[in-house]
Amino acid sequence: MAELSKIFSHLSRDLFIYFLTGFIVVIDLAYLDYLFNTASTFKYIKTIPYWAISSTIIAFTIGHLVFSIMYFIFEYTKLEIWLKKKLFSSYDHENNKPPFEISFEKEIKIFEKKRVLHDQFIERHTQLYLMRWNLAGGFMFSGLTNILFEIYFHFTIVFTALSILSILIGFSLYVLSLKTEKDCFARINKIADSI
Repeated sequence: MAELSKIFSHLSRDLFIYFLTGFIVVIDLAYLDYLFNTASTFKYIKTIPYWAISSTIIAFTIGHLVFSIMYFIFEYTKLEIWLKKKLFSSYDHENNKPPFEISFEKEIKIFEKKRVLHDQFIERHTQLYLMRWNLAGGFMFSGLTNILFEIYFHFTIVFTALSILSILIGFSLYVLSLKTEKDCFARINKIADSI
């Protein structure tokens, strides 16, 4: 039963972090296809055998792609550290350290000594902030894609407003993911200090 629980935990994490984001982007692309291409791409896709399975795999792959784009834009370029400094006040100016950066050594220590606490308070929170982080990327990616389609085809006030709303929802989710990461950081430190 424990092995089954581990498999379900990993599967659910992948579904929530990658598939859900990819599904949002695929739905947006299908909507763009409907608006600007009279859904001809979707009609063609439906003629492919096992198109639903292929679409699921494509959504999962797009979720990974969005995650890698988010990583490049926010973490690799150090933009996320700059945003953490601006949005959260717990920045260590003297040591020039990021406001909060999860210590994997502490997380491993908790996992080894208090597995139940790790599963209940850290693993779930980690999955939550990663899911929100990647969902933010999905919404921002969809909003920017919509604006590119509008530039190429034509602008409409309603569609422009929806595109901007999508970007704003994405950025709000991004800030929420940083707040969730900060909470997870605090939990790790508190639990690690108590064991």
